[in-house]
Amino acid sequence: MKRDVIAGKSAADAKTRLRGRAIVAGGKGAAARTMGPLGGIFSYTVSERYRPNNPCNDIVPLLCHSAIKFHLNLAACVLEISLVLLGSSPRQN
Repeated sequence: MKRDVIAGKSAADAKTRLRGRAIVAGGKGAAARTMGPLGGIFSYTVSERYRPNNPCNDIVPLLCHSAIKFHLNLAACVLEISLVLLGSSPRQN
């Protein structure tokens, strides 16, 4: 399922109301947002003994573009703070 969503097989363009339109593109972000709740649903079924195992445990989680950008910004901030604490500021005016 994850590969199909990333490949764009879930893409759709549908008319919803009088002037409404739903455009679904798919991609890595959509797959990441889909697999999270699905894993939670399967965890519930395992805890209630409807299912013996959780097939979502073996899936490697995806990071969408905004999460990667957040991690890169966080790493840059940590580097800058550590340089300031060491006494050599990277922003010399």
